[in-house]
Amino acid sequence: MPGQRYDLHIHSEYSDASSSIEEIVTKSKERRLTIIAVTDHFWPSCGSQRGGLGLIQQRRRDIERFRSVTRRLQILDGAEVDILSDGELAEVAGGREQ
Repeated sequence: MPGQRYDLHIHSEYSDASSSIEEIVTKSKERRLTIIAVTDHFWPSCGSQRGGLGLIQQRRRDIERFRSVTRRLQILDGAEVDILSDGELAEVAGGREQ
C-alpha cells in the first residue's frame, strides 16, 4: 500500500503488554501510522489475562471509542489466536464469533 504506514500486531494492557488503547493510538499518531491492528491474546490463550467475554467487550468498546474520534488512523480490532496441535484454532472466551 503506497503511502501507508502500518503496524498490524500490537498488544495492549488487555493481554500481555502495558499500554492502554489510548496510549497505543497516541503513539501511532506520533509515528504517523495510518493503520494499526490491536491483536491481543485472550484467555485461555498463552499470554492472556483471565476475564472472559466481559474483558473482550470492554476492549472492543475502548477501540470503538477511539475509532469514532480518530481521523487518519484506521484501527483494526484483532486477536492473536493459538493454533492447536491438530491444526484447529483455540477458542477464546465467547467463542469463535467473538
